[in-house]
Amino acid sequence: MSKKRFMVFLFLISLLGVGCSYGKKDKQKPQQKPSAGDPQKDEKSEVLEGFAFVEEKVIKPKCLSCHATATKENHGISLASYEEILKSAAFPPLVTPGVPGESSLYLSISRTNNPMPKGGEPLLKEDVQKVFDWIKSGAKNKDGSPPPTTGNNGEPGDDEPGDDCEPDEPGCGDKQNI
Repeated sequence: MSKKRFMVFLFLISLLGVGCSYGKKDKQKPQQKPSAGDPQKDEKSEVLEGFAFVEEKVIKPKCLSCHATATKENHGISLASYEEILKSAAFPPLVTPGVPGESSLYLSISRTNNPMPKGGEPLLKEDVQKVFDWIKSGAKNKDGSPPPTTGNNGEPGDDEPGDDCEPDEPGCGDKQNI
């Protein structure tokens, strides 16, 4: 009988050894980072910055249901593209590069009383901060290019001094060669 007991003892010890080592192989296995083409790539691993983030994570999912085109109902505000946002006739301007506090896009999503989107869930604080950071850093396009300059009458590239003066005003039109 002692041989039988010895065999049972060995069997129980082997089960105990297998049970204690179960799952250790999985914990020791190094985790692979998802590759760029991996379809199971975690959304958080994709880093969007600047206007790319604002467009993909804020404007498209939260704003375009009402602001895809400029209409009377949305006060003539279209957020369909970078260019539409910058050329908007809204006052205060939708975006004043470098000055979020003068940008109605930022002001409308950050206010505590009736924030945009109307009737929807307010944006996450992190998303509002990304919009603030984008405007504060100059409101650059996705390719990193700065917004077009606007001059006295709001037309891109019209930054010549004196273009908005009347011809009979002193100093208007009389540029001096120095």
